[in-house]
Amino acid sequence: MRALWSSPSQQQQPDSKSTNQLALTERPIPALQPSTILVKVSASGINPSDVANALKNAFGMFQPRIPGRDFAGVVHASNNPALPPGTAVYGTSGNVLSFTCDGTVAEYVLVPEDAVVPKPRSLSMAQAAVVGVPYTAALLALEATHTQRGVDRVLILGGTGAVGTAVARIARCWGCSVVTTGRRDDADINIITDPSLQGLSKFFENGKADVVIDTIGSPTLMSEAMKVLALKGRYCVLAGMGETPKYDLSIVDLYRKNHTICGINSIAHQPAEMAERMKRLAEMFDEDNLEPPAQDGLTLLPIGEGVGAYTQAAQYKGRKCVIVFDDK
Repeated sequence: MRALWSSPSQQQQPDSKSTNQLALTERPIPALQPSTILVKVSASGINPSDVANALKNAFGMFQPRIPGRDFAGVVHASNNPALPPGTAVYGTSGNVLSFTCDGTVAEYVLVPEDAVVPKPRSLSMAQAAVVGVPYTAALLALEATHTQRGVDRVLILGGTGAVGTAVARIARCWGCSVVTTGRRDDADINIITDPSLQGLSKFFENGKADVVIDTIGSPTLMSEAMKVLALKGRYCVLAGMGETPKYDLSIVDLYRKNHTICGINSIAHQPAEMAERMKRLAEMFDEDNLEPPAQDGLTLLPIGEGVGAYTQAAQYKGRKCVIVFDDK
């Protein structure tokens, strides 16, 4: 089968700053194992973290391995009667695919049978292949902040990125009021022209948010966002800028205002945990009109151009790259 293959550069020692070599190669089709499902991959989405891991060893991928975490495809072989061959499925990694075993940028991927769920009927294969990491991270953040449907005011820092957009769409699907920030005018608040978030008062009563979802991890912006966090407000961080960003937390404000601060990292979760959320997301897409990734916002590239696809995705130009597979 055709696959991308990532391996540490021979010129460098494996460390946190080493680089990987990425190449298109032929690999054997994985053999079906007990409690696994073999999926014929139709599409594999590329996340920024996938690029960092495949090309830069960002998460310590020192062993040669197929990269990729998100996928959509069709069950090729299975011992699970609930997911027979021919079933359209989708999934994401958690802490397994591309970390402890081969990932999804291949014509076939072997996954635990509890790590894959039927694909949403309303989504194309390419759309389904880019749901995994962004939408599950978004759902984890909204769960961690106990976001109340139809009640909470949600402020999203970095609301125009893939995760921030997913947070906004799920929160709106839940009936929450949502405000996004970004470095462009297509966000509700442009943090270049309004770094202190004064414009929030145009959207939320008293200019306060019940929930802040931070997909940027900037201490400067966090300082401003904490000022607009309402009494009993919850703040969730999904990213960090630079090496070790620091934030000076006011302990007095924390207890007086009953604030809650937490962090979310999707890599800390098991595949079955992520599959449970993918199942819930499928129901929201098909039954609750959750807005999916836009098909016309995806750049589809064949596996033969896979190395170039990862290089293009590393440029972060706003369009999501998806590697697609076709029959030889």
